[in-house]
Amino acid sequence: MDTRNRTVRWNSVRRLAASGAMVAGALVVMAGSGGAQPLSSPAAPDSLQVIAQQIQALESEPYGWYVAQHVVPAQGLQLEIEASGFLLSQDSRLLIEDENGPISVLDDGEALALTGDETLDVAPLNGETTTLYEIGLRPFADGLVEESMHAGSPLPNLSGIREIELGRDVLAPASELTIDSEDAVALLMIAAGEVEVTGPDGADLGTLGPGSIAEVEGGATLEADASHGATVVAVRIGEDLSGLGGSAAGSESPGGTAQIDRTDSDGDGLTDADEKIYGSDPHNPDTDEDTLSDGDEVHIYGSSPTSMDSDGDGLPDYNEVMQWNTDPANPDTDGDGLNDHDELGYNTDPLNADSDGDGLSDGDELLVYGTDPLDPDTDDDGVLDGTEIQYGSSPFAKDTDGDGQWDVDEIAFGSDPTDPNSKYVQQN
Repeated sequence: MDTRNRTVRWNSVRRLAASGAMVAGALVVMAGSGGAQPLSSPAAPDSLQVIAQQIQALESEPYGWYVAQHVVPAQGLQLEIEASGFLLSQDSRLLIEDENGPISVLDDGEALALTGDETLDVAPLNGETTTLYEIGLRPFADGLVEESMHAGSPLPNLSGIREIELGRDVLAPASELTIDSEDAVALLMIAAGEVEVTGPDGADLGTLGPGSIAEVEGGATLEADASHGATVVAVRIGEDLSGLGGSAAGSESPGGTAQIDRTDSDGDGLTDADEKIYGSDPHNPDTDEDTLSDGDEVHIYGSSPTSMDSDGDGLPDYNEVMQWNTDPANPDTDGDGLNDHDELGYNTDPLNADSDGDGLSDGDELLVYGTDPLDPDTDDDGVLDGTEIQYGSSPFAKDTDGDGQWDVDEIAFGSDPTDPNSKYVQQN
């Protein structure tokens, strides 16, 4: 999967007024109370995807981003949720229940939309203490600074019916994610790794590390650490839907959030409504029985919850994710012209387009030139196969033109390895 240049376009609010010092007028980094703990990354890189969303009715008053960190002990925790927002799991599988019983199971990196004015019981299913994040918007007068690990400055002009989306991205080492938000304000959390942040005008806005929280105005480009990559969580505010009519403007709940059916009957991380969209079974957490939950397939791996081999490359999704680290939604993960299954048959690397490093892709070696994709010098003449193709010499003959001089020497001394009349004279 090519993750090196991806752009996410956001249409959102108008400007950012941030608490604390601004970096180049666009980025604010807030330290968490006691230090925020990094989130873990999923097994395979994936593009930024919305993992939870809601429709929120905002009044004509300033709002601010907030992030609260909840430590969930092994015996569980009861949360009094006052405002709409999201719960984001950190590193554990969590059972979420309300007064009527279980409503969702959150795996690592999954999120749940909150309506506000509700009491939730949260329990780790592995019986270990873990961390849970509560993220969202609140009226700025609600004492956000006192109770949150992050509270931004007032964001004006947000009144109306707004879509709030929470997404995340797992960046491969040295890959980039461009957030094009025009005049909008985005909330960023760096869950794992480090990213270099560049403003829309090319200004260097510094480095964000694990647990960092920032607000970005006008867009930014994030470049992941070259060694380990990074996991980014982002929340954005959508356009005003008030004038669109229908049920959006008329379904506001007493808590100020439009009612959204978030029933998840099988606890797989996909609501029953979403399961209908994807064609999966709302009463079976693993519709295609490939041992990957329907929610993970959609939100983390980008694979199909109704097919054991989403990309049709001959490798089951489970093996792609858990064994080979290939992309279950892309039949040719490294883009070399060979599908992942065939690469394993040839013993080439499905994550490396040029397994032997000779300058020829594995697909070209096998399908075009017939050279050995695991041997950089098929004819052992001292010239790499890719170099032979470049000079027009044969990767199967040490002396392509039969003039008694090996290709490696002809190339080294400047004669033509494809012309027997072109010979080098070695100087003593």
